[in-house]
Amino acid sequence: MLRIWVLGALPLICHGFGLMRTSFSVSNHGKQVCFRSSHGNQRSCRSRCALRMMEEVECDVLIVGGGPAGCTCALYTSRADLKTVVLDKNPATGALAITHTIANYPGVDSTISGMALLEMMQKQAVDYGTDYRRAQVFMLEIDGETKSVYTPDAMFKARTLVLATGAMGRKPSFEGEETYLGRGVSYCATCDGAFYRDSEVAVVGVSQEAIEEAHFLTKFAST
Repeated sequence: MLRIWVLGALPLICHGFGLMRTSFSVSNHGKQVCFRSSHGNQRSCRSRCALRMMEEVECDVLIVGGGPAGCTCALYTSRADLKTVVLDKNPATGALAITHTIANYPGVDSTISGMALLEMMQKQAVDYGTDYRRAQVFMLEIDGETKSVYTPDAMFKARTLVLATGAMGRKPSFEGEETYLGRGVSYCATCDGAFYRDSEVAVVGVSQEAIEEAHFLTKFAST
């Protein structure tokens, strides 16, 4: 069985099970991850028992991520009469949600915010029958025809699993990056370069991608 723990959510579930995140052992060439408690070498039997007591939800399609990709997928699968569940950790922290103004998306007012556009996408999917839930995924079991996805409150079983976790997985690399993200700090020169016409712009990075982004920005930036 291929079991994947998402470590960022472990404290939520471990606290309730009386366990502490202290050590892991990997066997079978990395295909199984065993969780050890702080009480010696006792394995996570208690945690597995607690998982079995969760609410169990069955669906045709389970989508992890409630951004544009996840909502688009949910819209199509729901309209195709497939029971669809979307698990969204935090709708306010994705790349679209933190964007102040959307100026290059066809068919929408150029003054609309990213959050407002995202809410429209989510509502459209829900209107067609999508079960949208705010939840943090902490473990996946993806062997076999049925995929199991675990959150602190429920276990989901789906015939199809879609991972649409977005592009916002990196930690801030300089002071002020997180504070001004979407309000002067951007990750896409092609998307946002035109907003900074005749402005002084700095590119953080030394990779080939950073060089290409800087070259593109020379069309707009004063410096």
